[in-house]
Amino acid sequence: MVLQLKNYEKELFICAKCGYCRDSCAIWRVNGFDTVSPRGKILLLKYFIEQKKEFPPELIENWYLCCTCGKCAEICPLEIDFPELIRTYRIEFAKNKKNIPKAFLKTTKNILSFGNPLGQSRESRNNWRPDELFLKPDSKNLFFVGCMSSYWTMEIAELVTRILNKIDYDFTILEDESCCGYIEFWSGEIETAKELAENLANKIQAAGITTIFTACPGCYSTLKYDYPKLNINLAPKILHISELFAQLLNEGKLKFTTPLNSVITYHDPCHLGRFHGIFDAPRQIIRSLPNTKFVEMDFNREHSNCCGGPMRTAFLEYAQKIGRLRAQEANATGAEFVTTICPQCVISLRQSAQDYDFIVTDLVVLIAKALGIEEADDYL
Repeated sequence: MVLQLKNYEKELFICAKCGYCRDSCAIWRVNGFDTVSPRGKILLLKYFIEQKKEFPPELIENWYLCCTCGKCAEICPLEIDFPELIRTYRIEFAKNKKNIPKAFLKTTKNILSFGNPLGQSRESRNNWRPDELFLKPDSKNLFFVGCMSSYWTMEIAELVTRILNKIDYDFTILEDESCCGYIEFWSGEIETAKELAENLANKIQAAGITTIFTACPGCYSTLKYDYPKLNINLAPKILHISELFAQLLNEGKLKFTTPLNSVITYHDPCHLGRFHGIFDAPRQIIRSLPNTKFVEMDFNREHSNCCGGPMRTAFLEYAQKIGRLRAQEANATGAEFVTTICPQCVISLRQSAQDYDFIVTDLVVLIAKALGIEEADDYL
């Protein structure tokens, strides 16, 4: 197992205490206490380690008060990988289940019982499917739907498949798709994460897949970058849906025909943009949509502010406050559509923007609209 504390504990001792991370920290911006900032977390933990004192519950909970958005790592002059530091100490803390926030434990129980973090039935996982959906069962291209789009933002799953059917791109799905383990990778429940990963990897291998694409940055990051940390290396090429659609656009297979006549701004999902550098593909697609004006938020690309989505599992109040800050930034652009390409970001921004007139939607919906797919209007 590659995820081990010894790989990151040295990071505690190279922090320069400069505080650059504090102003960029999403949770600090809504909490205000220095102890929740990356610098504060490091200094407190280091103190208890050096004093050989038992970690109090408040300190452990503090390490779960983090969006894992990575903006602190982007700005750190010493390049401390704080999200990985968070992850590895959570793994240590989670060796005693009493240290894990109850909301994470409930989520994991749901996944083990029902195959998804929402506690919805396995039988309803495919309720998003249009009746006329065409799948090629022996296709080597797998659309990994993910839990959020299977149960919550079902319009994303539906319209991805309608888009691909419209352009005759062959693909299949896993009839018994299961959770990728994203939440357990970040809650510290690493043995459960490994169990989920091995289960899913076996299904993908059995299906003979050569390319996987997903519309969820969490699933994308987990499958492509986290599985190898547990020595689980998927053979297929793994793409985010924005990469696939940009490729199809360049090949002339996505031909937009319906003008949108709107102003659009884009929110970069942290686990897609800052983590893995996928900034250009979504913007290329947006700029190709007919009769649109694209405007950037003040904080964009690697400087984008988090929407609070990862905090929703255990700290909803903080997540909503963080989301409202991002909604204010979106509103300042004057855009009619605030788009992103992440189901969690869509949910977070939509619930945080109720005081504003703009429409929050996944970019997949706008792509479908521009392709003349009538069902897209149901979600705008």
